[in-house]
Amino acid sequence: MTRFGADCYWASITGGDAFYYHYDMAELEKTEKVTRLSESPLVLEIPEFPKVMLRDWSFLHLSCMVIGQRLFETIRFEAELRLAAEDVLFFCDCAIAAKRVILCNEPGAVRGEGVNIFHSIDNDSPQFLSQQFNTWVALDTLEGRFPRRTPEAASIHSYKRTARKQALWSQARLVKRRKMPQFNLLARWVWRDPRLLQSALQLAVGKLSR
Repeated sequence: MTRFGADCYWASITGGDAFYYHYDMAELEKTEKVTRLSESPLVLEIPEFPKVMLRDWSFLHLSCMVIGQRLFETIRFEAELRLAAEDVLFFCDCAIAAKRVILCNEPGAVRGEGVNIFHSIDNDSPQFLSQQFNTWVALDTLEGRFPRRTPEAASIHSYKRTARKQALWSQARLVKRRKMPQFNLLARWVWRDPRLLQSALQLAVGKLSR
């Protein structure tokens, strides 16, 4: 970091087959415009890092992140979003504020298969709706970091739409099993995001048409 004047750094992460969706930094060269800063170890820089990150952040992991003192003193996690997406919001805030972001292909950590707050919540869990709501709130907060009609905003908008659909499908499954939907949290969501009602209507129309 000192050598390249960077204050935000990620290394690659490795793990077992359960974490197939992670990939190392070298894979980015196949699809993105990158600059090689060093060959051994392989160190890369992406000119439009936030845009690339928001399309797919599977090459990033908090366990392999290092930040400089200025970011450490100013950027914070959104604690109320701890069930989902707070790391992505943190990543993006650090990247936006950083003087320079660099990526190293060398493994910075090996991921194990212990208890995981995020992945232990499936769509039948009582916490699933909270997780999707937290995800939507984090994405909505993140969307405010970028002007409208930018590639970054378009990526975030798509993820928000997915969070709505996932949430509504989970509530539909409750109804199918003759259980009550989580009306209190749904009401909170609609208060912040009236488009959830539109998504619910589209879901209902789709089911009726079938």
